[in-house]
Amino acid sequence: MASSPSPRALLDAAAPLSPRRLLGESLPIVAVLLVWTVLSWLVPVAGVSGLVRDAGAVMAGLYAVVRGVALADDVSPTVPDDVGSTLRLNVPVVLAAGTWFVIGALVHAVEAVYRLLPLVGGLYGSPATPLAQVAAGTGLGVVVLYAVAVGLPAARSAWTPREDRPASREPSGSVDDSRPAAGDD
Repeated sequence: MASSPSPRALLDAAAPLSPRRLLGESLPIVAVLLVWTVLSWLVPVAGVSGLVRDAGAVMAGLYAVVRGVALADDVSPTVPDDVGSTLRLNVPVVLAAGTWFVIGALVHAVEAVYRLLPLVGGLYGSPATPLAQVAAGTGLGVVVLYAVAVGLPAARSAWTPREDRPASREPSGSVDDSRPAAGDD
């Protein structure tokens, strides 16, 4: 009697990128977000510190897109054809990004420890919210990275090069000189 495959084997077979790989790929994202968040603490000026954090989000997002494109070359095109295969395709990214979202939620659970410590440097309040945003932003970055890495090969496989497309009657922007112009009767 043959044994059925383990859930891990099914996941690995269905997933272009494993949750473990995605977690590893997320480390530069969390590092970028954390550096820019710490920089924002050094500039505790209203209207400036938030933009410093936003700059970090832009850089982390750019990294996620560029890294996703690089990973796309190693991913086989997967175009799900039903709800089940679509959900299976989402499992690795849900596990990896979900880990970061849970970490973001847990940061607030340890906020009470911070309240017991004397205030440090320019931090006049708890760092829990910005650190939770770093973790959640990393989760979002993992989703972007995965979407690009998996979506780009699928889009490439579905795309038909222009010369292979059926010819249209008139190319866009061209003028048909065979018909008389208005008033040329």
